[in-house]
Amino acid sequence: MSLAGVGTIGSARADDTVDREDIRVTGQQIIRRTIEPDEVIYEITKQSPELNRRYGIGAIHQTEVKERTHPEEDELPERQSTKVERKPWDSYVGKTEEWIPVQDAETTGSDVSTQATVSYPDGVPKYYFRNTDEGLWEQSGPINLISFGDADDLDSHIRDECKSGRNPAWTTTVADAARYLLVDGDFTQHEASVASGPLGFAGRWHGRLWNYDNGRVLVAAHEDSAVVHGDGLGHVAQSYLDAEHRFMEDVPGVADHYEATVDVGLDHNNRVSHIFDDY
Repeated sequence: MSLAGVGTIGSARADDTVDREDIRVTGQQIIRRTIEPDEVIYEITKQSPELNRRYGIGAIHQTEVKERTHPEEDELPERQSTKVERKPWDSYVGKTEEWIPVQDAETTGSDVSTQATVSYPDGVPKYYFRNTDEGLWEQSGPINLISFGDADDLDSHIRDECKSGRNPAWTTTVADAARYLLVDGDFTQHEASVASGPLGFAGRWHGRLWNYDNGRVLVAAHEDSAVVHGDGLGHVAQSYLDAEHRFMEDVPGVADHYEATVDVGLDHNNRVSHIFDDY
């Protein structure tokens, strides 16, 4: 699914002079997690004075709902439970016309590093986005695996052929929220998913897949934290590099193959692995 992403708020510039620092936002985010008998609801409010200055709004909002298909087995409380967490927020948010020049500048003419085998392919997105209720787009995580072929074929191969001996095994029946690539001026939703568990309430390894030009498959892999264990309210990305290595263990490839410098946070090492396309 592709979204043109034409917003109705603000009067942001629509020229090629926008750079990354123009769309940086800092402030706080308020996460409200409600565990219901049949679902888990995340309501996220992100506040920043930059949003008010640029668009005339005080905050952006994102809501995600996960169905509890087997509540007797998911290790979550049986009764309703609501918790709220407040923490600092430092990110990049913009309208489609702001993101286009930023991404174009960051995906053209990459330099070869001494660690990477080759430079990242020109024009190929290096990161993906989450949408907001207000029609804005927030940078999310990195593209950290590339293959060739078809997204559905690749995730099925990971599910069916990789014999890692781990439990749970990979599955393509994955409940996840929509994430998007910016391609040719439109935001395109991921087309396939593979994970080490269908819901991830107890944490999981998770990859979203997109088909891209010239037969490439782009993969965004991360490790989800558990919903009710560890710090915070759970079910957020807690590692990119560990998830990339986990995929590399189960699918033959070349680690640190591409140099792809981009500011995405966590432990991303600015390099992208290539999964062998022998499926």
